[in-house]
Amino acid sequence: MDLKESIMYHIHKTGIYDDIWYIGNNININESFKNNFTMESFQFKFCLDFHSQSNVPFSNVYAHVKDFNNYAKDQVNEWFRDKDFLLEKSNIFISEYGILVREMVYEQIRSEYYPELPSRLHCVWLCRENQLELWKNNLSNESKIFKVKVTGNCYKGKNQFISLPSDSYNTITEKAHQYWKPDIQEDIDDEYLFNGKLEILEQLWKLIIDY
Repeated sequence: MDLKESIMYHIHKTGIYDDIWYIGNNININESFKNNFTMESFQFKFCLDFHSQSNVPFSNVYAHVKDFNNYAKDQVNEWFRDKDFLLEKSNIFISEYGILVREMVYEQIRSEYYPELPSRLHCVWLCRENQLELWKNNLSNESKIFKVKVTGNCYKGKNQFISLPSDSYNTITEKAHQYWKPDIQEDIDDEYLFNGKLEILEQLWKLIIDY
């Protein structure tokens, strides 16, 4: 749908592009723009520090763990003796890889069948005022909430059609097609993908979640 000077809200996760998110700034969201989500997903490394070495691929951890008896105790990173730690990291890495696969599939389906819609890789996510409490409670890390005025192309995606990291490739593809088919019904957990001109009007609050 086309938006002409509409008032929406954006929840910005701090850390990337902080220098452009300030009151009064105008941002042109186009295909050269990569949002925080895209940047983090594409730059994520499946590595851990081990035995005083950095960036050891996580796929090699099993071999390192098997070789524990070959190292003196003071040489071995204690993290690798902690099964809970390894399971936690495994869960994070598997989830991140699943998310990356999902986003690449969604982008492939969009570019092939729905090229007129904003890309998830190059958009800004917006929400309505009545959605702020929901999305605020689903955030982690430090975020800033901005009131913005937007003019451009906006697509309302249904959150129910976002695939899980555990879904099969076929299921991801099926859900991608469902996601990119417009639905006029409005739900509280809809997400709005926006391309166009964005003006930052106001910072509503700063959200910090410790975890």
